[in-house]
Amino acid sequence: MPKVIVPIGFDGGTWYDTAPDADSEIAEYEVVTATDTVTLSKDEYTIWQLTYADPEASSRCEFGRSTLEELATLETVATQAPDKPPVDVPAVVDNLSKWGTLAEFDPETESGLEFLRSHRLFPTGDALGNSLDDRLYFRIGREGRVLLKVYSDIYTIWSRSVYDSSIWDGVSQFHAGLDDPQMTAEQIGVLVARSLPAIVANRCAYLQQS
Repeated sequence: MPKVIVPIGFDGGTWYDTAPDADSEIAEYEVVTATDTVTLSKDEYTIWQLTYADPEASSRCEFGRSTLEELATLETVATQAPDKPPVDVPAVVDNLSKWGTLAEFDPETESGLEFLRSHRLFPTGDALGNSLDDRLYFRIGREGRVLLKVYSDIYTIWSRSVYDSSIWDGVSQFHAGLDDPQMTAEQIGVLVARSLPAIVANRCAYLQQS
Protein backbone atom coordinates (compact mmCIF):
# COMPACT_ATOMS: atom_id res chain seq x y z
CA MET A 1 0.00 0.00 0.00
CA PRO A 2 1.34 3.49 -0.84
CA LYS A 3 2.05 5.91 1.97
CA VAL A 4 -0.78 8.07 3.27
CA ILE A 5 -0.25 11.67 4.31
CA VAL A 6 -1.88 13.21 7.39
CA PRO A 7 -1.82 16.62 9.10
CA ILE A 8 -0.02 16.89 12.42
CA GLY A 9 -0.92 19.51 15.00
CA PHE A 10 -3.87 21.51 16.28
CA ASP A 11 -5.32 24.10 13.91
CA GLY A 12 -4.75 27.50 15.54
CA GLY A 13 -6.59 29.34 12.77
CA THR A 14 -6.14 32.86 11.41
CA TRP A 15 -4.18 35.58 13.21
CA TYR A 16 -4.34 39.25 12.21
CA ASP A 17 -2.15 41.86 13.84
CA THR A 18 -3.78 42.66 17.20
CA ALA A 19 -2.01 45.99 17.77
CA PRO A 20 -4.53 48.82 18.47
CA ASP A 21 -3.47 50.78 15.37
CA ALA A 22 -3.04 47.79 13.05
CA ASP A 23 -4.71 48.10 9.67
CA SER A 24 -2.96 45.35 7.72
CA GLU A 25 -5.20 42.81 5.99
CA ILE A 26 -2.37 40.28 5.84
CA ALA A 27 -2.89 37.37 8.19
CA GLU A 28 -0.71 34.62 9.54
CA TYR A 29 -1.96 31.14 10.27
CA GLU A 30 -0.98 28.90 13.14
CA VAL A 31 -0.63 25.18 13.66
CA VAL A 32 0.14 24.20 17.24
CA THR A 33 2.40 21.17 17.55
CA ALA A 34 3.61 19.36 20.65
CA THR A 35 6.82 21.39 20.75
CA ASP A 36 6.11 24.63 18.90
CA THR A 37 3.58 26.96 17.33
CA VAL A 38 4.26 26.93 13.60
CA THR A 39 3.35 30.12 11.73
CA LEU A 40 2.28 29.58 8.12
CA SER A 41 1.63 31.81 5.16
CA LYS A 42 -1.73 31.74 3.42
CA ASP A 43 -0.46 29.35 0.73
CA GLU A 44 1.18 27.05 3.28
CA TYR A 45 -1.95 27.00 5.43
CA THR A 46 -4.15 26.33 2.40
CA ILE A 47 -2.04 23.31 1.46
CA TRP A 48 -1.99 22.05 5.05
CA GLN A 49 -5.79 22.36 5.21
CA LEU A 50 -6.15 20.35 1.99
CA THR A 51 -5.06 17.22 3.86
CA TYR A 52 -8.65 17.25 5.19
CA ALA A 53 -10.16 17.72 1.72
CA ASP A 54 -11.15 14.15 0.79
CA PRO A 55 -12.30 12.03 3.75
CA GLU A 56 -13.48 9.29 1.39
CA ALA A 57 -10.01 8.86 -0.14
CA SER A 58 -8.50 9.07 3.34
CA SER A 59 -10.83 6.32 4.57
CA ARG A 60 -9.54 4.08 1.75
CA CYS A 61 -5.94 5.04 2.63
CA GLU A 62 -5.60 6.49 -0.85
CA PHE A 63 -4.81 10.09 0.10
CA GLY A 64 -1.07 10.39 -0.30
CA ARG A 65 1.46 13.03 -1.17
CA SER A 66 0.72 12.95 -4.92
CA THR A 67 -3.01 13.48 -4.28
CA LEU A 68 -2.27 16.39 -1.96
CA GLU A 69 0.08 18.00 -4.47
CA GLU A 70 -2.44 17.63 -7.31
CA LEU A 71 -5.20 19.25 -5.24
CA ALA A 72 -2.87 21.97 -4.00
CA THR A 73 -1.70 22.80 -7.53
CA LEU A 74 -5.30 23.19 -8.72
CA GLU A 75 -6.23 25.27 -5.69
CA THR A 76 -3.27 27.62 -5.80
CA VAL A 77 -3.50 28.16 -9.57
CA ALA A 78 -7.19 29.00 -9.22
CA THR A 79 -6.62 31.54 -6.44
CA GLN A 80 -3.21 33.00 -7.31
CA ALA A 81 -3.07 36.61 -8.47
CA PRO A 82 -2.02 36.91 -12.16
CA ASP A 83 1.05 39.00 -11.31
CA LYS A 84 2.45 36.47 -8.83
CA PRO A 85 4.60 33.43 -9.64
CA PRO A 86 3.02 30.00 -9.20
CA VAL A 87 3.35 28.35 -5.80
CA ASP A 88 6.05 25.68 -5.64
CA VAL A 89 3.72 23.07 -4.18
CA PRO A 90 6.26 20.22 -3.72
CA ALA A 91 8.58 22.61 -1.88
CA VAL A 92 5.75 23.72 0.42
CA VAL A 93 4.84 20.09 1.19
CA ASP A 94 8.51 19.40 1.94
CA ASN A 95 8.61 22.35 4.34
CA LEU A 96 5.38 21.38 6.07
CA SER A 97 6.85 17.91 6.63
CA LYS A 98 10.15 19.36 7.86
CA TRP A 99 8.30 21.62 10.31
CA GLY A 100 6.43 18.62 11.73
CA THR A 101 2.98 19.57 10.45
CA LEU A 102 2.64 16.74 7.90
CA ALA A 103 3.61 13.07 8.16
CA GLU A 104 3.58 10.08 5.84
CA PHE A 105 3.38 6.38 6.66
CA ASP A 106 2.34 3.06 5.20
CA PRO A 107 -0.42 1.57 7.40
CA GLU A 108 0.40 -1.99 6.29
CA THR A 109 4.08 -2.06 7.23
CA GLU A 110 6.44 -1.33 10.10
CA SER A 111 6.20 2.29 8.96
CA GLY A 112 2.63 2.40 10.29
CA LEU A 113 3.56 0.84 13.63
CA GLU A 114 6.46 3.25 14.00
CA PHE A 115 4.04 6.11 13.39
CA LEU A 116 1.86 4.80 16.23
CA ARG A 117 4.88 4.70 18.53
CA SER A 118 5.89 8.27 17.75
CA HIS A 119 2.51 10.02 17.79
CA ARG A 120 -0.43 10.72 20.07
CA LEU A 121 -4.11 10.98 19.13
CA PHE A 122 -6.48 13.52 20.65
CA PRO A 123 -10.19 12.76 20.04
CA THR A 124 -12.34 15.74 19.09
CA GLY A 125 -15.41 13.97 17.70
CA ASP A 126 -18.44 12.64 19.55
CA ALA A 127 -18.60 9.01 20.64
CA LEU A 128 -22.04 7.86 19.45
CA GLY A 129 -21.84 4.15 20.33
CA ASN A 130 -23.29 1.31 18.27
CA SER A 131 -26.93 0.67 17.39
CA LEU A 132 -29.52 -2.08 17.60
CA ASP A 133 -29.42 -2.41 13.82
CA ASP A 134 -25.64 -2.71 13.56
CA ARG A 135 -24.03 -3.81 16.81
CA LEU A 136 -20.61 -4.67 15.34
CA TYR A 137 -19.76 -1.14 14.27
CA PHE A 138 -19.41 1.88 16.53
CA ARG A 139 -20.14 5.39 15.36
CA ILE A 140 -18.05 8.54 15.61
CA GLY A 141 -19.42 11.90 14.59
CA ARG A 142 -19.97 15.53 15.43
CA GLU A 143 -23.11 17.18 16.79
CA GLY A 144 -25.10 13.96 16.39
CA ARG A 145 -24.10 13.44 12.74
CA VAL A 146 -22.41 10.09 12.07
CA LEU A 147 -19.17 10.52 10.12
CA LEU A 148 -17.45 7.19 10.71
CA LYS A 149 -18.22 3.61 11.63
CA VAL A 150 -15.38 1.56 13.10
CA TYR A 151 -14.83 -1.74 14.89
CA SER A 152 -15.14 -1.72 18.66
CA ASP A 153 -11.36 -2.18 19.11
CA ILE A 154 -10.60 1.02 17.19
CA TYR A 155 -13.46 2.86 18.86
CA THR A 156 -12.18 1.97 22.33
CA ILE A 157 -8.59 2.95 21.54
CA TRP A 158 -9.73 6.22 19.93
CA SER A 159 -12.01 7.17 22.83
CA ARG A 160 -9.27 6.69 25.45
CA SER A 161 -6.34 7.92 23.40
CA VAL A 162 -6.00 11.27 25.16
CA TYR A 163 -4.72 9.40 28.23
CA ASP A 164 -2.03 7.46 26.36
CA SER A 165 1.61 8.50 25.96
CA SER A 166 1.45 7.28 22.34
CA ILE A 167 -1.08 5.60 20.09
CA TRP A 168 0.97 2.41 20.37
CA ASP A 169 0.75 2.64 24.17
CA GLY A 170 -3.04 2.65 23.81
CA VAL A 171 -2.94 -0.34 21.47
CA SER A 172 -0.67 -2.26 23.85
CA GLN A 173 -2.83 -1.53 26.88
CA PHE A 174 -5.96 -2.52 25.01
CA HIS A 175 -4.41 -5.79 23.86
CA ALA A 176 -3.11 -6.60 27.34
CA GLY A 177 -6.62 -6.19 28.75
CA LEU A 178 -8.25 -8.72 26.40
CA ASP A 179 -9.26 -12.03 28.00
CA ASP A 180 -8.87 -14.04 24.82
CA PRO A 181 -7.15 -11.96 22.13
CA GLN A 182 -7.78 -13.10 18.57
CA MET A 183 -5.10 -10.83 17.14
CA THR A 184 -1.63 -9.74 18.15
CA ALA A 185 -1.01 -6.17 19.29
CA GLU A 186 0.74 -5.55 15.96
CA GLN A 187 -2.30 -6.72 14.01
CA ILE A 188 -4.55 -4.42 16.03
CA GLY A 189 -2.03 -1.65 15.41
CA VAL A 190 -2.36 -2.12 11.66
CA LEU A 191 -6.15 -1.74 11.97
CA VAL A 192 -5.68 1.47 13.92
CA ALA A 193 -3.11 2.80 11.45
CA ARG A 194 -5.53 2.11 8.58
CA SER A 195 -8.26 4.04 10.40
CA LEU A 196 -6.24 7.11 11.37
CA PRO A 197 -6.45 8.97 8.02
CA ALA A 198 -10.26 8.78 8.04
CA ILE A 199 -10.56 9.74 11.71
CA VAL A 200 -8.34 12.78 11.23
CA ALA A 201 -9.74 13.84 7.82
CA ASN A 202 -13.23 13.82 9.34
CA ARG A 203 -11.89 16.08 12.12
CA CYS A 204 -12.78 13.55 14.79
CA ALA A 205 -9.25 13.70 16.22
CA TYR A 206 -5.95 15.44 15.68
CA LEU A 207 -2.42 14.07 15.84
CA GLN A 208 0.64 15.25 17.72
CA GLN A 209 4.16 13.91 18.06
CA SER A 210 4.61 12.00 21.30
